[in-house]
Amino acid sequence: MLLNCQFLSHRKKCNTSIYRLAYGRKCKLGPCPLLRQMCNDETRRLLVGNIHVVFRPSRGDVKLGQVRFLSSKAHSLSEKWGNVPVVLAGDFNCTPNSPIYKFLSTSKLNVMLHDRRELSGQKNCHPDQVFGIQRPFKNPYSLIDSFFKHSWTNTELKNATGDAEMEVAVHPLKLRSTYTMLKGSDSTRDSSCEPLATSYHSKFIGTVDYLWFTDGVVPTKVLDTVPIGALRKIGGLPSKAPYTSLVTDPLPAFKKICHITRFKKICLLFYSIIIFSMVAGSGYDHLTLVAEFAFT
Repeated sequence: MLLNCQFLSHRKKCNTSIYRLAYGRKCKLGPCPLLRQMCNDETRRLLVGNIHVVFRPSRGDVKLGQVRFLSSKAHSLSEKWGNVPVVLAGDFNCTPNSPIYKFLSTSKLNVMLHDRRELSGQKNCHPDQVFGIQRPFKNPYSLIDSFFKHSWTNTELKNATGDAEMEVAVHPLKLRSTYTMLKGSDSTRDSSCEPLATSYHSKFIGTVDYLWFTDGVVPTKVLDTVPIGALRKIGGLPSKAPYTSLVTDPLPAFKKICHITRFKKICLLFYSIIIFSMVAGSGYDHLTLVAEFAFT
């Protein structure tokens, strides 16, 4: 039997403003067709969405809008196909302690309570700050800046919530983060069991990649990430270190998709940058996330 896996890529052209950066420049979200892959068991269907949220921390309104749109589109397609389970994977460009992460996990966010420039939580994630080499920068004008902290323009509100008159962004999915459901090592996980780091380069170290899922499936196994101490030693990704090659080169793990386990289980792979542009031998500054799910 074959499982009908519907893959939705949030990389289509769109004329709305949430897909454009400041100064009229488009987001790096090029057109990509809807993927359909037959896996195992025709009686089961699964919707998998993939996204690469814009990086720029100052454009929290755009980030939030992109996440909101993907979640809403995935919910709509899930209902169309009989309320099938949803898995959303990608580089969400937000940390586990960020308002955008809270939005994903709670389905709503009052944007007026937050500075749009800090919605992604990426402000103090420079490697020197994380490893205690350099203290976080304190703005001498922070008091004055705080008066404008929660000032949102109508355009920014529309980007974030979908309506210039709305102050609360909402999405219809009840999402849970896969890695938080399964315990891991203290050297690889934070207090909420999210990975300590899924990306590491000269200006950033932290977790921005996730596998979110809805009811209908449950994670049974995950591939743990590289210990934070080992990442510090190699000084960044990609690396030629033997213990990182397995998790930075997606091809070996990708092949495992073809060997789906029986008894209503499916093994899902998400490679954090763009799964469609994998090149053998090349590396990226993100780690691979792999999880096994069972249908409930």
